[in-house]
Amino acid sequence: MKKILALLATLALGCGLAFGQGYSSYDDEDLMFNHLSVGIGLLGTDGNSLVVAAPIGQYVQVRAGFTTQALEFAAANAITKKIPDVGSILPFKKDVAVGFEYQNIKIDNLAIEATPKSNNLELLFDIYPGKKTGFHFTVGSYFCVSAKGLITANATPSRNDGQSVFPASLDKPSDVEFFDAISADPNGVFHFDLQWRMKVVRPYVGIGFGRPVSMKRRVGVNFDMGVAYLGGAHLVSYSYYHDANKPTAVSLDQKFIDEKILTNPQLTQDDIQQIQNVKNYLNEIDKYSKFYPVLKLTLFVRLF
Repeated sequence: MKKILALLATLALGCGLAFGQGYSSYDDEDLMFNHLSVGIGLLGTDGNSLVVAAPIGQYVQVRAGFTTQALEFAAANAITKKIPDVGSILPFKKDVAVGFEYQNIKIDNLAIEATPKSNNLELLFDIYPGKKTGFHFTVGSYFCVSAKGLITANATPSRNDGQSVFPASLDKPSDVEFFDAISADPNGVFHFDLQWRMKVVRPYVGIGFGRPVSMKRRVGVNFDMGVAYLGGAHLVSYSYYHDANKPTAVSLDQKFIDEKILTNPQLTQDDIQQIQNVKNYLNEIDKYSKFYPVLKLTLFVRLF
């Protein structure tokens, strides 16, 4: 993260110095990148942010930055550690009873550890209807830099009778591919990710108030309100069956459940109902996570 922040600041400062070289006053506001502000956002639904901003003439300003929710997660962890019987929320830990059987493999429980990830770069353009107004329209995009997605999870299977989950005849747990698609890693651990469907680029539109680069005052505040398009969310698992060093990603969507799981003739009516409940839950997550509301307040300081 330090490298990303240093790169942003270096690029923005370099552009500002290159375009502004030879000008000692702020009289000509039509010059591109002739000023530079640095901002920090601590109140935002998109996370905490470090931003650089520069004008592109009198009617447009550009912002580039890095956002993360790591501080929110750390604060929540610190609070929960002080609550009896809670401990911490990172990683989130829970034991789930599954009672799952496949060939000679029996899994009674899954010990799940899940960790949220939310790191993004942002590139936003503020468009002002007037030279002196603070109201602006904003268009741009967030760019995901979290490799695995929104939430990463590991699930370790176990049996109530204390016996090994995988038969001793197996060289390693990854030798079995469940539903012809999913397998544990060689250590017997299943891996899952909850990912946005817009994996890298998340378009953003909104409105706001304030000028990140203000000629009236050295310090200013900018408020943003808008939405980022995420395209929904889906659950991804992995198969280590063909290559333990290069697992294959498998989307656990409605098509997968219908074609790979519900076609099993050995399923009981209770099994089918539980699987349908899981499918409906995943569909609801996908349906209501297409758009993400963004509200944030950023404090800017003009450097030159």
